[in-house]
Amino acid sequence: MKRAIQKMDCYGTLLMADHLQHLRVVISVLRQHRLFVKRSKCAFGVDSVSYLGHIISEAGVAMDPAKVQAIHDWPQLRSARAVRGFLGLAGYYRKFLHPAGLLLPLLILTAVWTDVGLDFVEALPRVRGKSVILTVVDRFSKYCHFIPLAHPYTAESVAQAFFADIVRLHGVPQSMVSDRDPIFTSTFWRELMHLMGTRLHMTSAFHPHKKKGKVHGIDVWDEAHKKKDARSGLS
Repeated sequence: MKRAIQKMDCYGTLLMADHLQHLRVVISVLRQHRLFVKRSKCAFGVDSVSYLGHIISEAGVAMDPAKVQAIHDWPQLRSARAVRGFLGLAGYYRKFLHPAGLLLPLLILTAVWTDVGLDFVEALPRVRGKSVILTVVDRFSKYCHFIPLAHPYTAESVAQAFFADIVRLHGVPQSMVSDRDPIFTSTFWRELMHLMGTRLHMTSAFHPHKKKGKVHGIDVWDEAHKKKDARSGLS
């Protein structure tokens, strides 16, 4: 038995003609030693085989689509035991997934006021004709400027306020992050950014990583506003 296996263990080929020749040799060796194989467990002349839930081919080892379909049709989890079972199975399947990566590389901030985030706080009580607060956040230090604006505001008025309160103190930033407000998508604003040599990075309305700096600015403004109201009440 051991001698027969040693004889059969060294046959491998890439061509069908060679495969058939080697198959004849293997069958003849089995016949010489009076060994038998079960036909239902054998596959001849195929380019891929199914083995223990995997598909083995010249391309490598892949998951059996029938097994993946079982994951797609997984019933709703209703107990802690069911959740543990699913997580264990998911951890096994993870080995066959491509490594996850970032859609875009993270921006590494190295200096203050080189990258800023802009957002608007609207629908505020009108004070001296102003009912909008433009928040400008330095993404490196999280320092904020709050610039009052009149409503309705235009791209021109926002640009003038930005130059007067930000560029005058900190210079022109290298990049800005803003949401898709009509002001920032206007042709004038894009052309203004081009002339300044500043790149405008757009972000969606619900993007936690990109919105983090802007949300921080709104929170700081809200906290400062509450403290001011508290001091006014004490006086």
